[in-house]
Amino acid sequence: MELHEDDPDLFEFMLKFLYSDHYDKDAIAKLAANDNNKRGLLAIGVYSLADKYDIPKLYEPATEDLKTLLFASASTQAFLSAIICSAYEDLRIDTPTGRMIVSVVLTKFTDFSRTADFRKMMVGYPMLAADVALNLQLIEHCMKASTFSMVTCGNCRVVQATDFALLRKKGATGYSCIFCKTMRSMPTL
Repeated sequence: MELHEDDPDLFEFMLKFLYSDHYDKDAIAKLAANDNNKRGLLAIGVYSLADKYDIPKLYEPATEDLKTLLFASASTQAFLSAIICSAYEDLRIDTPTGRMIVSVVLTKFTDFSRTADFRKMMVGYPMLAADVALNLQLIEHCMKASTFSMVTCGNCRVVQATDFALLRKKGATGYSCIFCKTMRSMPTL
């Protein structure tokens, strides 16, 4: 079978995932040949294929894989820039991967988010600018709403808005991160 548009290795990876429900990070690492930049771009490629062929159950593991690479201590601004440029060639507005990338920019690369280079990226990739605007609007809204709190997950470092008052009202004793699903205890009043 000939695949004219899709990377055959990534297409094969996607097919294996469909049959096994296993996101094989070792297979991605092998395809990347120990090149972290290529590894990140492969995770973006997997996400793009999942989106193209409407395989939503592949979104989360591909996004998690990319998030791990972006939050790694060796992650650089150049790596983030390459990921943004590759991802936003195909990403629509407000996708799991887009939300995660913007969260990384605003939490780990805050200095970069204030540069002229980042501004040029937002002009060049309007979906990135829209994701940043949505994220900042959510943060602003949550800061004004007395029941919402901005919390950073201790596991994945993603910032999320959580309505602890509502959770307490429902009798919850904990909450989970919206990205990594790690359970956390409710903060004390």
